[in-house]
Amino acid sequence: MSRVLQVLECNCQFVEYVAFSVDGQVLATADTTAAIRLWNICDGTQLDRLEVETEAICVDNEWSTCIANVWLAFTPDGTGLLSVDDDWHLWIWDLARRSRTLFGEPYELVYTAALSPDGRTIAIAGGSGSLSLWDKNSARVLGALRAKRSLVHALYSLTFSPDGETLALTAGKGIYLFRRLGGGLVRQLRGHNHTVLDAAYSPNGRLIASASIDNTVRIWLARTGSQLVELRGDGDVMTGVAFSHDGRFLAAGTGFLSTTSGDPASSVCLWELGDLERRIILKGHRDRVGPVAFSPNRLLLASGSADGTVRIWDVC
Repeated sequence: MSRVLQVLECNCQFVEYVAFSVDGQVLATADTTAAIRLWNICDGTQLDRLEVETEAICVDNEWSTCIANVWLAFTPDGTGLLSVDDDWHLWIWDLARRSRTLFGEPYELVYTAALSPDGRTIAIAGGSGSLSLWDKNSARVLGALRAKRSLVHALYSLTFSPDGETLALTAGKGIYLFRRLGGGLVRQLRGHNHTVLDAAYSPNGRLIASASIDNTVRIWLARTGSQLVELRGDGDVMTGVAFSHDGRFLAAGTGFLSTTSGDPASSVCLWELGDLERRIILKGHRDRVGPVAFSPNRLLLASGSADGTVRIWDVC
């Protein structure tokens, strides 16, 4: 039975991103107060608040602007944090010193980024329409993916496969898989009827789950691109999507495109992959849910919302 362990009060208009540290003890959140907060998962206390020193871009609860390409990722050793903030730049934080260093070209806006599983390579989607690979330690460009500029400009999310050999990019109604070596397009996953907001690999890399404004989560075979199943949400739109570390569960955030749809309160949908016909609804958020993330070593799920809170769920 799933239950809420912690409710983290961010006192903001929208929680834009959530990310666990590699050891699962700390949660990083980004929100529309232009702050990155670090939380102790055990007791829910705020460990630190890192000021981004920029204005947020979410305005008047407009849904399209709330889905900003804000991104966070801890370094594997837990001493650093990578962030793409509302200023559209990529930063590397030294958490002990509470300082940050700009990564990449200062004149190049960053739409979003992804960190390889080994922590050595950063994929950057740039404002010029480029999709480049960088060595994290030397800040040297390693190569580029052969993606059309129009595709990069329409991008919502970017993620590495567990083996680090493929990148999944969501843009428009599709999910595009690119090979890291050589940068070529491997395949496109088609089936959604509206914009795809997020995609995630299963821990073994065999499955890809995608969440869309068409109010579905679809599960695909990564190797062939064939669709296995279509899952319906609990609102008007499916937002973030994540697999649990053991591959047993799939979670997705839900929301409403406008308050005219009825009750603005939203939920997290949870499925056990062994019984996808049974949908578990995690209720408690008072407004639409955006990002979701599982702990890397426990069945804990974090969900961020437009109600200004993050909820930590015990999924068992």
